[in-house]
Amino acid sequence: MRWFKILFFLLCGLNLYSQELIQLKEKGEIIISKEKLKELSLKTDLEAYREYYAIRGLFQEVSLELNLNNLPASSEPLPILTFNEPSLQLDLFLNFTNLASEDQLFLSTEKGLKSITTKAESFLLSSFSTKHRLLFRDRFPYHNSRLNINGVVFSEIDSNVVLDDYGDAGTCQVNAICSIATNNELSRATTRILWINGSLAGWCTGTLINNTAFDAKPYVLSAEHCALAGSLVSNNDLNRWVFFFNYLNPNCEGGNQESDILQQQILGASLRARSADNGGDFGSDFLLLELNQNIPASYNAYFAGWNRGPILSSKGDCFHHPSGDAQKISIYRQRPSITSYGGSIPNTHLEVFWQDSKYGFGTTEGGSSGSALLDEYGLILGTLTGGNSSCQQTELSDLYGRFAYSWSSNGEFPARQLAPWLDPLELGNLRLQGLNSGDTIDIPILNDISVFPNPVQNGQAEIKGFYDLQSPARIQLFSLAGEELQETYISPFAYGTIPLNLETFRSGLYILRIGQGNRQKTLKIWIL
Repeated sequence: MRWFKILFFLLCGLNLYSQELIQLKEKGEIIISKEKLKELSLKTDLEAYREYYAIRGLFQEVSLELNLNNLPASSEPLPILTFNEPSLQLDLFLNFTNLASEDQLFLSTEKGLKSITTKAESFLLSSFSTKHRLLFRDRFPYHNSRLNINGVVFSEIDSNVVLDDYGDAGTCQVNAICSIATNNELSRATTRILWINGSLAGWCTGTLINNTAFDAKPYVLSAEHCALAGSLVSNNDLNRWVFFFNYLNPNCEGGNQESDILQQQILGASLRARSADNGGDFGSDFLLLELNQNIPASYNAYFAGWNRGPILSSKGDCFHHPSGDAQKISIYRQRPSITSYGGSIPNTHLEVFWQDSKYGFGTTEGGSSGSALLDEYGLILGTLTGGNSSCQQTELSDLYGRFAYSWSSNGEFPARQLAPWLDPLELGNLRLQGLNSGDTIDIPILNDISVFPNPVQNGQAEIKGFYDLQSPARIQLFSLAGEELQETYISPFAYGTIPLNLETFRSGLYILRIGQGNRQKTLKIWIL
């Protein structure tokens, strides 16, 4: 969370330390030079950044390879990575090449072996310490896999440096699984973000967001200042960002272990648009990313809807990851007010005050940055820039960059707006409903379909352009708010047309969705 203006530090020449900083011995033992690690910490000015960001640790790009062909034949999983420095803890960016579908990975913990179920070639292994070993069971085809470590986050440097991670949120924060949300589906849209920028690693929050094509494109909305630690994040570093989904404590109250949380993650993203306002100083502080891969069905993801209309809700909530902790929820019960963050540009932000609940008084913290402010219908109103609320000052407010401002007011180019990305069909929606990933269909478009006349006169029109005259078509009419008003199933008539009777509807703009077989098209129509 961005509490003050961002300081900029140059992070130059830090990769020069990688070979001396970390080594991988033949049997997979990781060796760290604590002297070089301390040197890296000083050069990065780690303590200064911790004042402004939720910092996970120091990042170092490396290139370490372990040939798994040397493992002896065994029916049992064998250790391939170990670490024996008790004062340190590591997050390891791992890449497996030629990992067979039957190969198995395990993490040895104090509780026994835990299966690593990911089939991704690249993933983050979090919180690796002297308590752990990474084990590998080689299956057919044998002796063809390699392990590469291409990045390391030093997430615990020594006993005197306390960095943010699981369990570090304030004691007032409320677990997201507690039943106080107006719309619990938004928990499945919320992602815990581990960002990398130069030699820094830190926490922010993002939200999967829907677009008018309803195509489940994996857009994540967050805050620009999350990408400005030191300087604007590079494309190379963005490819290392880790997005955790369903990172939830399983119980509303009481202590839990991080090992109880299912690790669902996606590695890497591309920048689509940002506010370019120094993180809210003269704009709405938004960041729009597109993940490097689609969301797996097993994540049961939700793509949040949005609201850029003029009327604000009098109640709602926010799902977020304060201090990089398991997901929390904060609620508000009075209408936010429109204000600014830097003071130079009006109407860029929403000010919100939080409300107590029977489970606690959830606020926000560092790591909550970029989380979505939701209205009572679960639609996004803004993204968190900063503020003064905390567990010690629950009466103070937070400021969210207005979604309505981020739509097109930060600049005239697509790279400064949400509109071109979230309204690719140019429908002009003020509101858009959310989308369950299971409801999405990846289908081609009915390119030749059109409505004539458009605008529709006297309530009568015709849908033209069908080539398949046998299969019935599904015709759905929606309001701009996403409410379904009419649904019809009918086969095209001769010459590929379907009559459209809209006499019962008032004048205005509507959305028409046309589906036939595995094809679909969405149109904007006017009724005069």
